[in-house]
Amino acid sequence: MPTVYDVSALTVLTNAPYAYLLATYYEISTLTLAAHMNIEVAAIAIPTYLLRPRSIVHKANVPLRNRFLLNSVQVQFSNSLLAMGVYIVVIWAFLKTGITNLFLISHFDIPTLETAHSETPVSILLKIFTAGFAAKEFLLNPSIAAQPPSGLATPTEEFDPATATFDQTIKANVLPSERRTKTLLQQTIILNVLTFLSTVQRCMTLNGTEIYGAAGYAGIWVFANTVLAGWYQWVGNTSSDYEPL
Repeated sequence: MPTVYDVSALTVLTNAPYAYLLATYYEISTLTLAAHMNIEVAAIAIPTYLLRPRSIVHKANVPLRNRFLLNSVQVQFSNSLLAMGVYIVVIWAFLKTGITNLFLISHFDIPTLETAHSETPVSILLKIFTAGFAAKEFLLNPSIAAQPPSGLATPTEEFDPATATFDQTIKANVLPSERRTKTLLQQTIILNVLTFLSTVQRCMTLNGTEIYGAAGYAGIWVFANTVLAGWYQWVGNTSSDYEPL
């Protein structure tokens, strides 16, 4: 069930590509974009807060196997930094290899490339700073909370390839069996689908934009989200059996 934290984080993440495009290529001020983002988040978060209960992730009295990871400032902040690092590396790499401009110059009516040419990792960080925290909140924390307490995992029937149906074969060999991985995969798919559709739709409202360019630009952010999900899967693998001292 989506909660105010999930919805707020998702809203930030789906708006980030369009906000970055406006800030870097259309010379829209940071103050204007910050006001826009705050309005977007508030418009969705406030009704969600009033209508939906809090997630177990944010209920301190609900026992979770990895509650200490959710409560750890170091873990939460370091994984937000990881998200920022992934976005910076992907955006910087696509800019410097010319892939981003390949989509934008040919299929957008871009007023200026001056800011894009002078972009640095630090300037990118300032633009995607909040997206790092939002990505951690939407991708990592739900997957951590989905991990069942030790000894309480739901038993599953042993897979027998000789008698298994097609659906059972797919579930056993293709789909992840662990709840944490399933949750991370689900959150990643939701994020990527909504980011792609939202970015394409918003880009198409700009004069001179062609669908190929909008889809290509959105694909860069989908790629970054997917890379980050892969890192968070690795983070979960290294911490799922850890017990605090």
